[in-house]
Amino acid sequence: MELDGLAGGLYRISQKITQFFYINCLWFLFTLLGGIVLGFFPATTAMHAVMRKIIDNEDPPIFNTFKKTYFEEFKNSNLLGVILIGIIYMLYIDFQYVMLMDYSILSLALYAGLLTVGLLVGIISMYVFPLLAQHRLSVFQYIKYSCFIGISNPLITLSMGVALIFCVSLIKDLPVILLFFGSFISYVWMFFTMKIVRQLNTAVVKPREI
Repeated sequence: MELDGLAGGLYRISQKITQFFYINCLWFLFTLLGGIVLGFFPATTAMHAVMRKIIDNEDPPIFNTFKKTYFEEFKNSNLLGVILIGIIYMLYIDFQYVMLMDYSILSLALYAGLLTVGLLVGIISMYVFPLLAQHRLSVFQYIKYSCFIGISNPLITLSMGVALIFCVSLIKDLPVILLFFGSFISYVWMFFTMKIVRQLNTAVVKPREI
């Protein structure tokens, strides 16, 4: 029997909160399973895959879906993660070098260029794992489409970034948010990524089957 009215609404909210907490716990545990370094990216991809099902109003077997995606995308997600971390590290080194340079047109141009590349990397980081959880592509295509989608939808990209910054800013004063942090961000990012991809309706992006 389904509950109606206020009672039904409260029940559905409590279900969603419990669901998000459970998914967040799986994200944490599977990250540890990979020794944190090798576990973070596949666990994040698996969390996005579960959120994809939830957003589509499916009732997925959460643990099985999470585990299946985690191991299937272990290699690709870590490869993408290594590429992103490598670029971020090189940007950091370059920033340190530019900061030591004397003030000049060249130093300003280099600084602006590094900021632009850093922004693109940030945009790619927001979309690449939701795309990995949705579609079968090459590593290069994941990066290319992530960049294209992010740049061509600046308001949505900004909203995704604001959601992340807002949640991070709340952690100090409201540490309980850590219990739902990963799953909430995953839901928001997956929701917007799915919306954009479906609007594009491109035949070259092949959907995953989970």
